[in-house]
Amino acid sequence: MESDSSDDRSRRKHERSWFSFPCTLTLETGRKLHGKSRDVSISGLFLEVKEAACESGEAGRLQIEAPGLGGRTFSCRVAHVTPYGLGLHLHRTAENFAPLVTQALFGDTMTRLGGHAPEWSKIRLGIELPGHAPMTGAIASLSRNMCAICVPQDLAGRLRVNSTLKLRLFSRGDDTPIIVPGRVTSSAGRCQIEERTTTDRAQFQILFDTTFNAETSGLTRLLRQVHEKRLGDIMQSRLKAGASLSGPDQRPAFDRSKAQRDIDRFFAHKRKPGA
Repeated sequence: MESDSSDDRSRRKHERSWFSFPCTLTLETGRKLHGKSRDVSISGLFLEVKEAACESGEAGRLQIEAPGLGGRTFSCRVAHVTPYGLGLHLHRTAENFAPLVTQALFGDTMTRLGGHAPEWSKIRLGIELPGHAPMTGAIASLSRNMCAICVPQDLAGRLRVNSTLKLRLFSRGDDTPIIVPGRVTSSAGRCQIEERTTTDRAQFQILFDTTFNAETSGLTRLLRQVHEKRLGDIMQSRLKAGASLSGPDQRPAFDRSKAQRDIDRFFAHKRKPGA
């Protein structure tokens, strides 16, 4: 277990952000260097500057003009000097550089994954209940082992706690359903869809069958698509958030492959025992 945590720390240390933000490095001598960030990691970043007239080991304070950081500065030292800029090591102090930058760049993505969000309602939902005609509904939230569904009140009487059913999930542009067996574990009188509370629908909590495999069924792929879209939306909104970002022609486009990487890491973490 110790080696796992060590490997995890090593992996996180080398994760990189592909965003570029204006930065100002103020050296202890009082000299200011202006440039752009590149390869922000939990231990530092690379600062692109035209004239890096300083030496390795020099200390200073770095200001990153990114939304959410509020002009905060971080103590750092120059780790290496290249013709293209400086490698900066950010001191791990009470300033808590890594969590602050993560929050600034990625918002509350990781805390909201799996919660209520409008993206879930865009998945078409069919409900198969033994002894009843097929029903349609909407998804309020979804994860690998359970979900919350909403159905019209006039159909709510068909669903009772401990009822077994099958959910047929259709992603956008896909006519092949993902069939998920499950059991109703609880019910509520209201349903929240697209962040609006409605009273004409009832909400039910569904626990998926323990033999159900999210990976082979395609549910994991569907979850990744939804999470990836949400992650992309948050990143794009951050890019458009303020004038503190670089000019419009220099703003990096949303990179699908890197968003996929972040989603893969999220699911890998969730699969760890005790996570």
